[in-house]
Order: sequence, then structure tokens, then C-alpha cells
Amino acid sequence: MNVFAIHAIEDTPPGGVEPIEWMLLSSVATTTLDDVLERLAWYARRWSIESWHRVPKSGCQVEARQFGSLDRFVRATALFAVISWRILYATLLARIDTELSCEVLLQPVEWLALCCHTQHTTQLPKRALDPVADR
Repeated sequence: MNVFAIHAIEDTPPGGVEPIEWMLLSSVATTTLDDVLERLAWYARRWSIESWHRVPKSGCQVEARQFGSLDRFVRATALFAVISWRILYATLLARIDTELSCEVLLQPVEWLALCCHTQHTTQLPKRALDPVADR
């Protein structure tokens, strides 16, 4: 198996800051500048992928569960994948606009259920919580 080394150094870091330097090893052929840029883009996505995996591992405790059968495992994995995607998407949107309403991401039945659950009540709210006014 061939291994390709990609040595990347930030050429114009902000003043007073050490340049970022990466040494990446790849089993994917990397012989042109376009190849290098593609591999670096792949690596930059790693943190989003790590965040996505953290939800089922930490939030859903997938490693502690005993599914009992392959069918149950497959169904649970599909559900956890959707949950992870939605939480990651919500996180990314919140970084762009901290004042977005939950109605941007959730259907009324979803935000109503979550609101009742987090408020420990069966009394349905009349409106979605306003992220600014309800602080």
C-alpha cells in the first residue's frame, strides 16, 4: 500500500500567531495540487463528522445499549443517524444566527412536545419560545 504525505503550513497567519502546520498521511493517491487541496478539505470536515458521531455516543448512549438483534440495531442506528444530523444542523444554524426560532427546524408537534418535556408540564404553550425575549 502506498502512503502519501501532505505537509501543509499556513503561509499568512494573523500577527503574533504561530502558523498552523499539518502533516497528513493518506492512502489515497495525492500527486497534484488539486489532490492536496481536496485532501485538506476532507480533513477540515473531520470536526463536523466528529461532532455528528458524538451525539449517538454521548447523547443517545449507543455503546451502552443492548439491542438484542441485528434488526433492532439497524433500526436504532437509522434513528440515531437522523437525530445526530438534526442536532448538528441545529448547531450549525445557531452559530450563524443565535436568534432563530425553533420553528425553523421543528414542526409544531415537535417543538410543542419538546417544550412540554423540558418544562415538565402537559400544558401546551401558545407560541414557540422567543430566543431573545424569553431569556
